[in-house]
Amino acid sequence: MSESEGADARHRTLRRSSIANLLLKGLGVAAALGSQIVLARCLPLQEFGEYAAMLALSTTLAVIGSGGLALASVRFLPAYRDARDWPAFSGYVREAAIRSAVLASLIAGAAVAIAAAIPALRSWVPVLLASIPLTVLLCLAGLLVGVQQSIRRPLQAETFNNLLRPIVLMGFIGGLVWSGGPADAATALLLTAAAVFVTLVPAWIGVRRTIPIVAAGMARREDRRLWIASGIGFLVPLVAASAIERMDTIFLGLLAGPDLAGIYSVAARLAILIGFATAAVNAMLGPMAAELIGRKDQDGLRQLLANGSLLNTGLSLLVAGGLLVMGPLLMRLFGSVFVDGAEAMRILMVGQFIQAMLGGGGAMLAMSGRNGALAAVMAVSVAFHAVLCVLLIPPFGLIGAAIATTTTLGLSGLIQALMSHRLLGVDPSIRAGLLLWRRPRAAAPTGLVP
Repeated sequence: MSESEGADARHRTLRRSSIANLLLKGLGVAAALGSQIVLARCLPLQEFGEYAAMLALSTTLAVIGSGGLALASVRFLPAYRDARDWPAFSGYVREAAIRSAVLASLIAGAAVAIAAAIPALRSWVPVLLASIPLTVLLCLAGLLVGVQQSIRRPLQAETFNNLLRPIVLMGFIGGLVWSGGPADAATALLLTAAAVFVTLVPAWIGVRRTIPIVAAGMARREDRRLWIASGIGFLVPLVAASAIERMDTIFLGLLAGPDLAGIYSVAARLAILIGFATAAVNAMLGPMAAELIGRKDQDGLRQLLANGSLLNTGLSLLVAGGLLVMGPLLMRLFGSVFVDGAEAMRILMVGQFIQAMLGGGGAMLAMSGRNGALAAVMAVSVAFHAVLCVLLIPPFGLIGAAIATTTTLGLSGLIQALMSHRLLGVDPSIRAGLLLWRRPRAAAPTGLVP
């Protein structure tokens, strides 16, 4: 197969898989919204707000507990798969799972201890205790998604992680209500952890069946050091991205009360649907880009990113249009009070769409080993976001949180795209996609500026 034929095949695979993944994500979104609607209807608003804030915190702590190994799997596992180095493949998965579970447990326990030591936070201790198993299981689930994407099973990852899990959670919540059990945030967190576990086990079994069974302890010592170093390099950007996505809900719960945090969490969950379009594309784009980077195929990488930017922007635009029409109606399903978050949702949508147009500059920096530069950008972004939240939430509430998040997403995405151009010579933004569309036979442009 010639180089151009190989590029065309990659782009066709990217388009088909991205659209299929987005359709599956749509079903998953419907199931997730259903589970959240059930929770919002069954829990008092304050309890729902506490649940939303703790879910955001657990997700962030789970990312920290992963040690960056979930994202690093996309770098190492495709190479092991292609080389049929199954001992290294299996060793990586085993090592990452053990380290992630232990670290997530310690971090979640430390969060409980800190809250217990601060009088103003002691009321949060019961829900923090209930969030410990959820944090550990979410950490393992994140690793599983990385492994599934590495073996080119993004649809399988989507099915278990975003479709079956909320369906199981709805069943658990329905059983709780039917039995007359306690409807509080701590119970909802424990049921969410149970739903993660029920869907995590068969998904792990499915992964094991895709690779040859190898003996335990086959991981090479030099590989283990490389995995850990790479994971640490990915950790700061991962934690920063997770914090930016969820810090607004956490700060709202602390500074404005759990009621507003509950309303805002629904607005944020709806706005992030635009980001699901980007995630649908990146589920295939990431492993493909990693392979091209490994082969040092710069022209192929530029064309792949240009096609990916077109898909990102086009699919995000479709989702945004539907959300503008259906968003207020979906909010009303949660309860009439949640409609107050409609304006915040529209502001958050702007940030998500800007991020889609700017592309995955951060991912390219990480996969190319420029973790230091990416970590610096993300660390500054988190600090900037925290300052904006503290300044804007007390006087403006929901709107202040949405403005803080949208501003941070836009500036962070732009800086990452510019750095990708300057350090790697590739343009991940929509500009490259538009120029490729105008000149489809030419190589994709390399810069963000003429």
